[in-house]
Amino acid sequence: MGAKVTRTSVTGKTYTGAVTITGSTVNLDSSSGNGVVLFSSTVDSAASAAKPLTVSAGSGNVTFTGVVGGATNGALGALTVNTSGITTFSAAVTAASVTTDAGGTLAINGGTVTTSGAQTYNDAATLGADTTLNTTNSNIAFASTLNSTTSARALTIGAGSGTVTFTGAVGGTTALGATNITAATTTNATTLRGSGVYAITGNAVISGAITGVSLSTARVKKRITRSSRLYSNSNLATKVGAAANSKI
Repeated sequence: MGAKVTRTSVTGKTYTGAVTITGSTVNLDSSSGNGVVLFSSTVDSAASAAKPLTVSAGSGNVTFTGVVGGATNGALGALTVNTSGITTFSAAVTAASVTTDAGGTLAINGGTVTTSGAQTYNDAATLGADTTLNTTNSNIAFASTLNSTTSARALTIGAGSGTVTFTGAVGGTTALGATNITAATTTNATTLRGSGVYAITGNAVISGAITGVSLSTARVKKRITRSSRLYSNSNLATKVGAAANSKI
């Protein structure tokens, strides 16, 4: 389609076939009617073009069932999802950046999110599988809570020289599994409850109690800044719709 595409739908939209993003600015908007937006298959950018995609659904749910950006040279540009409903990534995501707005919930069920730029999750987030989040020296931020779903899910984060920030409670409802973070600085602004090893490579700023884990301070290559005591259930190392394929 043309260079800039905006599709507005009151009732929402279901894309049953593979979707290819070809427009330089693509906005899918069902927010006026809180319509559901469902991608039942894959979503990719035109090859080597890193086309961006913004989906706005009001209070409607947004679901990516298939792999996003997984085709050869098919990584998306900036992926932005705005909804106070449920955003679900059911498979791996590859994009220039990923941003979700506040007010809803986010289910990361696909195991992997890979971006060259930042990942900013403003929704309350859950992990439905062991999960790896990677950026190319860019920041990863969880602005709300982060929990596993039915059982403890391992979390691996690689941000290079970027930072990792947990603003809300981590594992407050359902604990995370083993957690391994590599970043310039990892900040826990409030409590974290997990199981297994909590390993950090880089600086660590810890402002709340960390429980249920073995804290691998040997992996902290620089320094730990604490503003509260640490507690653990284990020993701490130290006391620290289209029926066919679609092009948009």
